[in-house]
Parts: sequence; structure tokens; C-alpha cells
Amino acid sequence: MTDATPSQETLRALGALSPVMRALVECAGLEAAHKLTTARGGSRVYFPDPKAITERHWLAQILDVETARLICDTFAKQIIDLPLGFNARQFELHRAIEERLAKGESADRIAKALKISRRTVFRHKADNSDDLIDDRQARLF
Repeated sequence: MTDATPSQETLRALGALSPVMRALVECAGLEAAHKLTTARGGSRVYFPDPKAITERHWLAQILDVETARLICDTFAKQIIDLPLGFNARQFELHRAIEERLAKGESADRIAKALKISRRTVFRHKADNSDDLIDDRQARLF
């Protein structure tokens, strides 16, 4: 069930994922991460030692034993809040905002074209830019 080497586009999209979702994709592949978060996303789950995974385990029933063990290798003996999953609209929106910002479009124009708020554009820009860091200032942390 593990995916082949991800494309450059997929790798760029991974940057927009939560750390848990990114770890799931990296260890088990996109398809497995999607299946798991579709089935159990939004809930808190315990990942046992990989040796504890059998065909009857809830994780193996969603995926398969081999993939479940891969995930448990990464998250062994941890309780994790699973994210809700992939949001195709979010990825498309992320890409569209990036493209429009690269072209120099204003936040107002981007917001109107994509039917989002200006605040979303500014938040996106702040999350993906080191321009807000003033190198003349000492870092607090």
C-alpha cells in the first residue's frame, strides 16, 4: 500500500500538512494516510508496538497488517490526535494564493478572485514567509 516516490508537487503540498499528517504520509504513503484519517480522523488513537498488530487490530482492518505496522513503527506506544484528513480545497487554495502572490497581486484582488477573506491571504503570506523576521532584532526564543 506504500506509495512510490512522491512528486515535487506532492512534496510542496506536504509542507501545508500538519506534522502528524506529514509523518503518516512519509511512513505509509498518501493513500494509507487518507484511508486512516477518513476512518478515524478527529479522534485520539493509541498506536501499539508494531509486533502487537494482527489482522484483527482496528488499524489493520482499516489498512492492512504491513501498512499498520509501518505506521506503528513511527508512532509506537504513542497516543495521537489524528487530524481530520486531506482537504483538496485547502491544497488548491494554497496553490492559488501562492501563484497569485508570486505574480504580485494584491490581497484584495486575491481574496475577491478566490472568494476568501483578505485575512486568509495575509495569514497565508505570514505562514510562508520569513520576510516578517527583522534580522536587526535579537531573537527571543
